[in-house]
Formats: sequence, structure tokens, C-alpha cells
Amino acid sequence: MVEIQKTKIRKNIIKSRQLIKNRNLKENKIKEKLVQLINTNNIIVSTYFSINHEVNINNFTKYLLGKNQRIVLPFIDKSNSHLLFKEWKIKENLFPGKYGIMTPANNSFLSPKILLIPMVAFDVKKNRLGYGGGYYDRTISYLEKKSKILKFGIAFDEQEIKKVPTLNFDKKMDLIVTQSRIII
Repeated sequence: MVEIQKTKIRKNIIKSRQLIKNRNLKENKIKEKLVQLINTNNIIVSTYFSINHEVNINNFTKYLLGKNQRIVLPFIDKSNSHLLFKEWKIKENLFPGKYGIMTPANNSFLSPKILLIPMVAFDVKKNRLGYGGGYYDRTISYLEKKSKILKFGIAFDEQEIKKVPTLNFDKKMDLIVTQSRIII
């Protein structure tokens, strides 16, 4: 029953996300909030290249790289496993991996301490709805066994719903960043 609810929400939000107006302005506001939140370059940060009309945080990633921040991008090695993270440097080539997710061509794997996680939908209790593959849930479980991590959900305000249906393995975010607020 919960999976059916999630599938319906995913379909509706992904469709409506395509129609979000003033994207660049909203993405710049999200970038400004991220700049305030992540102001050290001693921590490995996982960012992402947007797909399917997710919030584009490329300008924030470039900002971090300009500060000599160590950046990693998610990489799917095996289905039904956790994500791996490859270090990325600005001049390094990327190629489309599984699901069209851009990933570095190298084999320099690192573990991030901060994960910037795209979301399909979210609620005020910091529940996240993704695409349904469970990659981030498995990854968070895996990384949390090794050390403390921070999970920042990234979305537009328009992706908020009243309540995200959840199951036991679904992982909450530590905070959610939208163009208008930071939910802590």
C-alpha cells in the first residue's frame, strides 16, 4: 500500500517539477543557503548533477571546487547496493553512468561526510521521497555504520507534500534546503 502511494506521488511531483517557474532565481537562493551552511574545505562533500528537473546545484559545486573543496559524485556500481563516491576535479571528464547520472571517469573513491541529496518530494518532518531505487537509503545506512555524516535534502518549495509515506528503512534528512527556508 505504501509503495503504491509513493509511486503515485513520484509521478505527480516529477511531472509538476518540470513546470516550476523562475528556476534560476530559486536555484541561486538555494546556492546562497548552501554557501552559508558549508563553509569549510576540510570535509568531503557529495554533490550531484541534476537529472529529471531536479534542483541544479552545479554553481554551488563550482563554488566549492573554487575553494579547493574535495568533491565526490555518486556512482552506481551494482543494483541493490549502496552508492560509491568518486572524487571529481573541475577539469576532469564526466560520463553518463546508470540512469544517466554523470560520474567521473576515474577510480578515486572516497567517503563523504556531507551528502547533498536530490529529492522528488519531502515533508516538514524531513522525510524524503526519492525515485524508489533505495540507493540513498542503503548508502546512508552503510556510511552511518562507519562514521557520522550529514544529510542535506535539496528541493524546491513546490516539492513539499503534507506527509511522505515511509517504511522502516527510509532515512530522514538532517536538514532540507529549499529556496525559501532551511528545515532543521
